[in-house]
Amino acid sequence: MAKYVHPGLPRPPTQDWGSKVGAGWGMMGNDKVGDCTCAAAGHLVMDWTANTGKEVVPSSQQIVAAYSAITGYNPVTGAHDQGAAESDVLKYWRATGIADHKIMAFVALEPAPAVQLPRPFDAP
Repeated sequence: MAKYVHPGLPRPPTQDWGSKVGAGWGMMGNDKVGDCTCAAAGHLVMDWTANTGKEVVPSSQQIVAAYSAITGYNPVTGAHDQGAAESDVLKYWRATGIADHKIMAFVALEPAPAVQLPRPFDAP
């Protein structure tokens, strides 16, 4: 990523992509289990689909099922509710899909050097 992001680049534009989500974000199970990484994937599906056509709202069952597949969490007993590493969720999402949606790719950034990271910008 560092070869694409340079200190001299202009500030990225800002856009409110979330305002088109009409169904409400919902918890997707994260109020009961530690599936925040999978719930985030579900929220991204909502956001992307709301902005490109017909909004898709993954069910809590779909999100918890992905969390179970990734971590071994047992929704009946509550065993193995330890959360999931983002990289594991991204790999599963790319290979298998979450809520019938797959991503094509993802990239990891090194925390340093700072030149890899875009300059901070003010949110609207």
